[in-house]
Amino acid sequence: MSASGYANRTSINPGGTLRLSLSGDPAGDYDLRCQQIGGDVVNNGLRPQRLTKLSIPATDGWLGFGWPSLNYPIPRTWSNGLYRLQAKGPGETDYAPVLDFVVTSQNPGSTSKTLLLIDFIVMQVYNSRGGKSLYDFNSSGGLKADRVSFDRVTDLQDGEVRLIQWLRSKNISFECASMMDLHAQDTLLDPYACAIIAGHCEYWSKEMRDHMERFIARGGNLVSLSGNTCYRQVRFEQSGDRTIVCYKYAQNDPFSDLERTTVAWSQPPVNRPQNAMLGVGWSHGAFGGRGTPYTIKFPTHWVFSGVPFNTIQTSAFMTYETDAAPFVLEPEGYPRVTAEEATPLSTVVLALADLGDWTGKPGMATMTLMVRGGMVFSAGTTDWMSALDHNDQVIDRVTLNVVTRLQNPRPFDWENIGHANNVTAMCAADNKLYVTTDDNRLWRRYPVLANADWTPIGHANGIVSMAGTQATLFALTNDNQLLCRSLVEGDIDWTPIGKGPEEGAQARALGASGGVLYAITQGGELYSRPARAQGEWRPAGDPPLVPSNPLINALTSYNGILFASTTTNRLLRTNTEFIEETRKWLDIHHCDNARGLAVVDNMLFTATSNFVLWWLDLRSPALDALSGRT
Repeated sequence: MSASGYANRTSINPGGTLRLSLSGDPAGDYDLRCQQIGGDVVNNGLRPQRLTKLSIPATDGWLGFGWPSLNYPIPRTWSNGLYRLQAKGPGETDYAPVLDFVVTSQNPGSTSKTLLLIDFIVMQVYNSRGGKSLYDFNSSGGLKADRVSFDRVTDLQDGEVRLIQWLRSKNISFECASMMDLHAQDTLLDPYACAIIAGHCEYWSKEMRDHMERFIARGGNLVSLSGNTCYRQVRFEQSGDRTIVCYKYAQNDPFSDLERTTVAWSQPPVNRPQNAMLGVGWSHGAFGGRGTPYTIKFPTHWVFSGVPFNTIQTSAFMTYETDAAPFVLEPEGYPRVTAEEATPLSTVVLALADLGDWTGKPGMATMTLMVRGGMVFSAGTTDWMSALDHNDQVIDRVTLNVVTRLQNPRPFDWENIGHANNVTAMCAADNKLYVTTDDNRLWRRYPVLANADWTPIGHANGIVSMAGTQATLFALTNDNQLLCRSLVEGDIDWTPIGKGPEEGAQARALGASGGVLYAITQGGELYSRPARAQGEWRPAGDPPLVPSNPLINALTSYNGILFASTTTNRLLRTNTEFIEETRKWLDIHHCDNARGLAVVDNMLFTATSNFVLWWLDLRSPALDALSGRT
């Protein structure tokens, strides 16, 4: 035996004083020192402390041991990082670990724009010292507690320690903070470009999630190197938020604020599936089985750069808990996410594992990358750090690629996601991309942000521009005919429904918003007409909503905004969020060699004359300055 104990907080500022509640077995004088994980042994100058053997309360010990404390001053010279208190007692020749804590940064973001978040919550949730945890299986009487205290002896960090050692071996700089800092400080993430989670970070408060989602929406990146992440909501009580509250079942929780009910995030009345933040969730994940590998699905994606080309699987390393995106495997062989449980369509399933033979909870595991302003990489398994620690070459390379790229802010620019050969027109409908090609064929593919195949679904004779709305494709032909057809995947006929605007001239671009078709004429004027009803093309607005622009060659819309590309390689948008109130085109970015535009779920796509499919994130904060009328 040796010293054991707990600190009064999970993080401390340099120059602050940590209060330690320590028990010594046997009683006697103990030398105390700290080891910075991945760094040097440091000492705060305290003389040996006399410790006695303290007992755990006989009743309600899970609500806190109530042990006396001693002051442990933290020198101002200690650098930011995760520290491990060590003790050497009577008759001992070496120091033994006691507890962990974070020393915060005096100037956040000054040494690195990457922040490693250390989770101290899950260890207390599973901790049964004092008689109960938040789980029945290790609680006295087989009945879990509804609240447990941080003021108890607990296990030491594991996943974060492994990652710190790995990061240092790769010469990647980072700073550290506690997840409790994320709970308490709404500006904690502001100085950073990237946040990393490496522990089994299962329990989050509303504040933690709100702060993280706001960070991602502003363009911050998140790397989650675990699974079962953000599965349940918790609240905190008592001074210093030292008590974790989680009833797990809504009918048991008496709290009146339904948004803070302590249930699984995806369950009523909270209804915030973790998929919306991470792209993956536990509902489609798995628990408990034999070792299983990941199978790589998009080997040319940058996440797998440097992985040998013939490598299709990782080692069989997964055995415990996984997260997964709800997806289907297309006949062409690539996975695409569905919108179940608020999973963004901007989520790419990079690798997957079918865990249907697992005995605890059958399901799936998916390694994913999601973009919603910032990027979110989810490892999808609690065993990731173990594989990294055991030198799985694929996991090592993927982790290096992800951390290296996501430690920097994501630039607002087009990204190559595959091929789009010989395109003559492009649009989106029903969350799919459609193109026509110069051999008079109609093709479809899903808006997967990776190189996926196009599927031929019919003919498209002479089509030069397309738009999609109301589950219908509309098209203009090279002889100014206006056609439509349903989205059925078969070679069906197009139905003539009139002509393009300015009879006898060829419209340059076609778009749709709601039930209205819009077209740009050869002279650059904007015209409109009802999509379904019989009606004539009319100039859009009197006076015109926007000045004529004869350089426009492609058109699309999203959320009441028209987007256009030009022959001079510029991307334009209307200047309000309501087309009928617009007054001019705004030049917002480059758009090189565009032959068509389409938008799905805030993702803008363009097919180019050099046969490339590009996409641009319309959730990017870089567009914020262009909101509203200017």
